[in-house]
Amino acid sequence: MKAIFAFTLALLSAVWAPAFGRSAMETDVLGEVNYLRTNPLAYARQLDDYATRFEGNLAFGDNDEPDMQTREGVRAVSEAARAMRRARPMNEMRHSDVLAQAAADHVANQGRTGQVGHMSNGKDPGARVKARGGNIYVGEVIAYGVHGARNAVRQLIVDDGVPHRGHRKLLLFAPYRYAGVACGPHRAWRNMCVIVLSETRDGSPAMSPVGS
Repeated sequence: MKAIFAFTLALLSAVWAPAFGRSAMETDVLGEVNYLRTNPLAYARQLDDYATRFEGNLAFGDNDEPDMQTREGVRAVSEAARAMRRARPMNEMRHSDVLAQAAADHVANQGRTGQVGHMSNGKDPGARVKARGGNIYVGEVIAYGVHGARNAVRQLIVDDGVPHRGHRKLLLFAPYRYAGVACGPHRAWRNMCVIVLSETRDGSPAMSPVGS
């Protein structure tokens, strides 16, 4: 499965359907992101455990069933664990309605069309936030074909097959203070989760301290 710059029909409707009132999945994704930001060493240990569940490039889930066919195998996981050990604890990110609405717009469009990437309806992430009343100073990570919040965020931190690990860098960018998460069904990848990130609640430029 790939992440691009992170059931039954009844379960999809209850857990994955994008909505401005946060779903359990969306709340859990933000919680998992905040866990890795505030406890990087503990998260590194989780990755160490995950690294033991590989046979070649095939990863196995918590239930010992095949979970995901990767490109790099355990190498990318071990690299991510090392990066987490180097990382310093940083602030949690707070939920932003504006950022979440922009993320939900992307999920609604791509879920229907089956497209991937950061463009939908001719808008990039900044344009989507601006259309919701915010500004353009945002980052975005997307995970496709995930199995729960932990799997979604782990995809983005490991960043398998992504040469410069851009998704990992965005999630570990300390100045970010706010995030909006939306998850929902996807026509081609079964489901997707979008996280829009910003230094400010609405994507406005961060103001530098006077005299800096």
